[in-house]
Amino acid sequence: MATSGRERFIPIAAELFARQGFGPVSLDEVIAAAGVTKTTFYKHFDSKDSLILAVLAYQHELEMTNLSGEIARLGGRDPREQILAIFDTLDTWFADMNFRGCMFLNAATEFPHENDPIHKAALVHGEALDSLVREKCVEAGADAKSASEVAQQILLLITGAVISRHTAKQLQAARTARRSAELILGAMLPVEESPTLRNGTRIRR
Repeated sequence: MATSGRERFIPIAAELFARQGFGPVSLDEVIAAAGVTKTTFYKHFDSKDSLILAVLAYQHELEMTNLSGEIARLGGRDPREQILAIFDTLDTWFADMNFRGCMFLNAATEFPHENDPIHKAALVHGEALDSLVREKCVEAGADAKSASEVAQQILLLITGAVISRHTAKQLQAARTARRSAELILGAMLPVEESPTLRNGTRIRR
């Protein structure tokens, strides 16, 4: 089904920004790709910056929805496994030969001033990931302080893995980061004991 109006521009611009970066893509290029006039564009957006903000919001919602589905599918109901499934999801993404890096890291880099609305919008994605991991840590039995500490470390591993894949072409970066995440979770989160016994020994899970 064809889209019209504001919705027409956002996925087209998202693809262009992902491939070329925000700076190199001109408004004329976006307008030409959308097959509309400048007048139509300015009916929906005040500027290129407002388009970038809309793209970041669109991409954030898309990625968080996809991630939530994947960690539920791969991690089941175990919050620890759901955290580790984030790295499994990254691993699939990293295997894509058309991998272009993280749009949010790219935006934060291209618009480095901390008060820039685009920079602030780019940080929302990382904050959402941090919140997701903290939530899973609490579900796994951690107190608020431990959950916050674990989330910070996990987010550093995620960021480092993305950068390693993007800049150094490290295809195994997510798997390496996952092993580190396993160590962090094992050291910092409590392990619940199962009442099930095997050979007289209580199973830990």
